[in-house]
Amino acid sequence: ELVKRAAESSAEKLVCVSLSPLGEDLNSHANETVRKYCDTILEIAEEQNKKTGNVVYAGFNENLKDHLLSMDPKRKLKPFQVESTAKIMMQMGGAKIQNKCCFQSYDAIARRNGRTILSNDNIHITETAARILVSTIMNSLYDDTVTQLNGL
Repeated sequence: ELVKRAAESSAEKLVCVSLSPLGEDLNSHANETVRKYCDTILEIAEEQNKKTGNVVYAGFNENLKDHLLSMDPKRKLKPFQVESTAKIMMQMGGAKIQNKCCFQSYDAIARRNGRTILSNDNIHITETAARILVSTIMNSLYDDTVTQLNGL
């Protein structure tokens, strides 16, 4: 309903972005669920685009998966684990402190913890994933013209 109202109320393009993975283990139960949500987002975007012509789908999840799969296949992937809210807040806070006070990038913090696209909490994206997100949105808005960003 939200996509329908937004698409019908404007002639501007509306971008429906798929979800990022939960954890970097793409075969986890959490990511199976995420894939189902992404399929639903794609269906909604395609259905509404047929009606209004101004809705596009940005396959962020798909591009993050491609990025992970292009890396060292032997590296151990960090699965998503349901943590207590307090533990997630501590992990997020720790990363924020390392970033702001110690001048460490989220990419460096993630790498140190065996991750690539997700921060310590396995939910929030790193700078690398953010560049992939921007590139994905730009490509979907501009008819899949290859958009290159620094570092990709």
